[in-house]
Formats: sequence, C-alpha cells, structure tokens
Amino acid sequence: MVFEQNNIELQQYNPLVFANLHEFEVSKRLLQKNKKKIAELGLIIKEHNLHQEIGVCLLHKHFNLFDKEILVRHYSNNKITIKPEVIQSSEVTPYMIGFARTTAKSELQLFPLEFISITNDTAHYKESIGKVIEKGDFLNKVASFLKESQLENLFGISLLPYKLFNVKGLLSLLETENEQERMLTIALQNPKEPLQPGFEITQTLWTFRENDDTKQFLGCSHSCSHSCSHPDSDGGGSDDGGGGDDGGVDV
Repeated sequence: MVFEQNNIELQQYNPLVFANLHEFEVSKRLLQKNKKKIAELGLIIKEHNLHQEIGVCLLHKHFNLFDKEILVRHYSNNKITIKPEVIQSSEVTPYMIGFARTTAKSELQLFPLEFISITNDTAHYKESIGKVIEKGDFLNKVASFLKESQLENLFGISLLPYKLFNVKGLLSLLETENEQERMLTIALQNPKEPLQPGFEITQTLWTFRENDDTKQFLGCSHSCSHSCSHPDSDGGGSDDGGGGDDGGVDV
C-alpha cells in the first residue's frame, strides 16, 4: 500500500514531538526488528543527492526537557556538547529532524528535534539543512515510506559531523552522558580502545557517503551508569547493531 502525503514543510519546534520520542532502550529494541529499512531510506537519500549532507538517525531521548528548552549542540576544539537550553532561534539551526503528527488524525509533518549553535565552524550547517528542506519531493517520499512502514517514531534525518573533525580514516566518536547535568559530550575516541566492562554500543546514525577517505561511525553505548558512546561509519554502516555510524557522530 502506498500512502499519499501532502506537501511537507519544516514546522516550528513543538515540545510535544520531543516529549513523545522513545527512551533509548525502547528505540534500541525496536531497531533490532527494523534494521533492513535503513538501507531503503539510504536509497531515497542517494536518489535525491543528499548523501553528502545527511544520514538516517535512530530517534530517541536521553532526558526530558522543561518549558521553553530545546536541545542544542555546541562544537569547540574537536568536541561536541549537547544540552537543554533556552536560546534565541536566530542563534541555532536545526540539526536533527523527524516526522511526526500532533493529533491522532493529522498528516505527518517535519519537526526539528535538535539544534546546533551557529559559529564560524558550524555555519555551513545552515546551508546543509536548507538543501534538505527545500526538496519537497524528497521529504514527501521519506514521510510516505515511514508512514507505510509505521516507523516515523524510530527513524529521522540528521546532519553529519564529519566536517567538524580534522581526521582522516575512521572517525570514531564517543558520547558520554552526565545525567545529573542533563548533558551529552561527544569526543574523538580510539576505535581500537576497548569499552569499559558492562558497556554496549548501539549504532544510532547511518551514512551513505561514497568515495570519501573519511569514514565515520556513531553509536550509543549504555550501561548501568547510563553512558552513551556515538561512533560514525561510512557507506551505510554495519548491520549488526554493535557500534554506531553517523557519517560523523550521533549528535
């Protein structure tokens, strides 16, 4: 069955959409049943020549937000921090977007879920997200695919972090969570370094870039201490769910 979608445009941030995101463990469990859909989404991205700009992300949340807060990513010195902030919209641009409905019978619409602060290092993301949201045919096709597959609550679209990190070869990023401060930190990680006992990595970002020397991996690693590690791998990443791929980082 093919679902028809009305034209899709990027909506204003809606806290209800973020609040309805799955907790990480729920998304992780659902991912195991739906990994094959990622490659199909990758084909849609490549068909519309957006594979250098975006990848498929696993939608999930680490903590709840309070009134007027949004989740903002900051980059500095080969490190990314992600935390809730009350901030002017002119200071950020959408980084991660998802398809959702705000009433039971409404059509899917496109909503920003996470933002990145605009600096000299990150200004190019405004152009990248612009390329995505101006392609209505692409957005309609992704929305129809997610609606038909009933996966709009599991997969979204993320910009890629590889342009921020001066690394050749495998770009491996580790995300750690500070639950008390409600903050995530993403930093370069030696991919050969073993994880601490009890940690497990789940891929949360898949990229589909081709013919590029810089491979990226992003994943999310949780333990009883709720730490999170995000790697990134190129070419669509692996299918085993062990490790993450985001074309850069899971941010």
